[in-house]
Parts: sequence; structure tokens; C-alpha cells
Amino acid sequence: MTTFWRWTLLVHRYLGIGVGIVVFVWCASGIVMMYVPYPSISPEEQLVGLSNLQLEKCCDPAQLDASSTVLSVDGFVVEQVTNHLVIRATLTNSEQVRFDLRSGTELRSLDRQDLISTGLQIGAYNQFENGKYLEDVDMDQWTVHGRFNRHRPMLLFEDDNATQWYVSGSTGELVQATQRSERFWNWLGSVTHWLYPTALRKDTALWAQVVIWLTIISLFLTATGIIFGLKQYRYSGLGRRSPYSGWSLWHHYSGLIFGLFTLTWLISGFFSMNPWGLLEGRSFAAEQVRLQGGSISLGQGFTFLHNVAPHIPEGTVRLQSVITDQALSVVAYDNKGTKLRLDELGAVDSLTEVDALALAGLLRPDKPLANLAYLQQADDYYYDHHVRKTFPIWRMSFEDGEKYYLDPLTAQMVLYVDRDRIWYRWLFNAFHTGDFHWLARTRPLWDSWMLILLGGLTIGAGTGVVLGWRRLTKPARIGLKTATSHSQRRQTRG
Repeated sequence: MTTFWRWTLLVHRYLGIGVGIVVFVWCASGIVMMYVPYPSISPEEQLVGLSNLQLEKCCDPAQLDASSTVLSVDGFVVEQVTNHLVIRATLTNSEQVRFDLRSGTELRSLDRQDLISTGLQIGAYNQFENGKYLEDVDMDQWTVHGRFNRHRPMLLFEDDNATQWYVSGSTGELVQATQRSERFWNWLGSVTHWLYPTALRKDTALWAQVVIWLTIISLFLTATGIIFGLKQYRYSGLGRRSPYSGWSLWHHYSGLIFGLFTLTWLISGFFSMNPWGLLEGRSFAAEQVRLQGGSISLGQGFTFLHNVAPHIPEGTVRLQSVITDQALSVVAYDNKGTKLRLDELGAVDSLTEVDALALAGLLRPDKPLANLAYLQQADDYYYDHHVRKTFPIWRMSFEDGEKYYLDPLTAQMVLYVDRDRIWYRWLFNAFHTGDFHWLARTRPLWDSWMLILLGGLTIGAGTGVVLGWRRLTKPARIGLKTATSHSQRRQTRG
């Protein structure tokens, strides 16, 4: 064995115990994640706790002061927060403002008692038993992600079954909910798999670098382990045989059988981090601006809501604005997630093929459209697995390979795919979560082959940790039969 490989083997043996523990934890926690995902609130769940909109005597633009009337708005949401009918508007500079739709006054902060009442009401609507307010939370394990930043501090509630839910301190909406069992299994699953403890994850840059470099080291150890495993194969008239026994035998065979899958899984996990912006993809802000066609003023929003109020269906709990080619409409949602798009005259039909072609021209006026399809079922990029997708959907495919998916009801982009996102889809989703074909992600087939692979990877990493620990505590060759004794036994059998 050359000096290079001797040093490589030495590094593999002694560095492997630490990184092997990490890989073992990644594999074992991945099994848990198959069945208990990280807590999140779906749009449908968020709607359950909202109150019916009380639109009487609302939305008179004359109630706004002159400076507020001309505020340039990219979109808005209308919800009922206890006694306030609130419009949350996103300005063109991304700032968010809130106004009471009846009085026209700006709500710089929501009344604390109103927020507590809203949180208790959300709990009652979701059938959480005897909910009570606990405390204000700025950040904890289940709200550490940056998407919660605009809601901090949040109000935390809990019921008798230890179900906890979080209400935004700025909007009063439900932003997170967890159950006791869900929290327990996530400590064994997502938190460990993603190296997600709050102390580390709150520093996004540091967390990303830790995951990236641990993955790189794990790739090196896995690749060298495969090479050493192949070099240790023995051939005889009786077929292939391993020179190892005990834990070493298990490590040798599991590494040879599942080593390539470990390598593939680590590489795909590496790409999931978009290291150094490698597969980050471009911004689609320009397309969104072209699709929208321009902003509106807050005064126009008030006027529109005043006119559309008689057409709003009973039981509506949220109005979401839609601006398409400078035309304003709203999508009305009820507690069950049923939605209806309306303009000032009433219900708006879904996008026709002519409408979709016109929007394709708005999105990318400089690129020819290769194909327009009305999908009733999944394709390679828009599909159900882990996250539910709604159908039908319009898919616009352009000649440069980019794809855009538009909701036929709301006329909004729900997915866009460029070259980097195509690579990301196949390098991560296909190899890391098994989404490479519709049949492979069909359950329970997906569960079966994923459990076999993850089980094999866990055995390979776990036996490596045991061997590394034994070598540290007893620096002797574990389970390795010498070449001499191996040769002697062959001669004896001969």
C-alpha cells in the first residue's frame, strides 16, 4: 500500500467515527421523517380558524387620508380580526401596512387583547380543548425559520392535550401548530436530520456552512470507504469472500452493497443546500411584474372592495387580491378552502386557452411558446408527494426549456422552472427523496424501497461507528484476518 493510501486509510479510520455518527444520525432520522414531517400549517389549515368577514359599512375610500389613498400596492389580503375588518397591503417597496376597512385608520399594531381573543378563537375552531394563552415567543425550535420573521413576536397558546399553536403578533393569523407527539418525533427526525437546533439554525449562514462542510467530509469518507472495500474483496474458486468477521464483516458488506447509494444520497443532500448559490436559480420577479402589469393605489383597493362587497359569498373568511394585466380581482376563500374569483361584477370564469396564451405572451414576450397544456394530472415537475398540489393547472413550456404553471382560477404563477431548478429537481428530489418517477413515489412501493435503502445505509454507518470506537479504545486490528492465515486456510481446504 502506498504512503498516500496509508494516510488516507488512517484519516478514514479516525475521522470516520465522528462523521460516521453524523451519517448514522442522518440515515436513522431520515426514516422518521418519512412518516413525521416538520410541523407546518397548510393554507387550508390556516383558513379553519378565521372568522366570517363582516363587510357591512366598509371600504369607503373617503375614510382614508390623502397620503394613504395614493400608497402604491402590489397586493392585499382582507381578514376579520375580532372587531376589526383588516386589510393587509403589501406596498411596492415590500413594506406591509394594515388599515381598518371601516374607519380607514392605519393599524400600526393590533390590540393585544384582540390578538389573544383571536388566538383562543382559532383554537376553538380547530377543536383544541380548553386553549389558553401561554406567552409571547420571539423564536423557538418550531418558528426558527426566516419565514416567521415578519410575525415576531408571536403569541403561543396550548390546550389540554399539549397541542400548541402560534398566532402572528403583527397580523393575528395562525402561523404554526404542533402536537406533543409531533414535537417528540421531530427531535428524532427533522431536527437531527437537518442539524436544526435553534442555537445553530438561527444563524443561517453558519448553519449552511456547517451542513455543507460536514457533507463534503462525509463524501470523502464514503468514497474512500468504497475504494478500500473493493480492494479488500477476495476471490477464490468458491466465489467472492470478505476477509472480515463480526462487526467488520457487516460494515464491509453493507458498505459494498449500499455505499453507492450513500454517496448518491450525500451528493443530492449537498445540492439541496444550493452550495455557494450553485443551483439557486434566477429571480422571476420580472415575469411577475409583467404578469401583473402594474400596481394599484390603496384608494383603488378600497373602492374595489366597496363595489365587490355585495357579490362576496356568505361564509367568506379571506379575500386575496389578484392583479393580472392591470385588472384587479379577488379570490374569496371559506373555512373549507373553497375559492371563487370575483371582479366588481361578480364571479370570474377560469382561464380559457385564449386567456392562457395571452398571459404567456405577457410573461415572456421575447421567448416563443413551445407548448401549452392543461394538466389534469402530475408531470415531472408539478406533482403530489409530501406536498399536495391542486389540479387542473395550465403549463406553459417555452423553447428555452423554462416552464410556468398557472392556476386557472386565480391566474397566478404557482411554480416556475428554469435550468437551475431543473437540475435541482433531478439532483435533489429524484435522488434524495425518490421522486424520479411517478411509479417510484407511489405508496406503499415508495415506503418499501426507501426503508430498505435507509436501513442499509444506517447499518453501514452504525457499524463503522462501532469499529471506529473500538479502534480508539483498543488500537488493534478488529476482525481482520491476516493474509497469511487466509492463505493457510485455503491450502488446508485444498
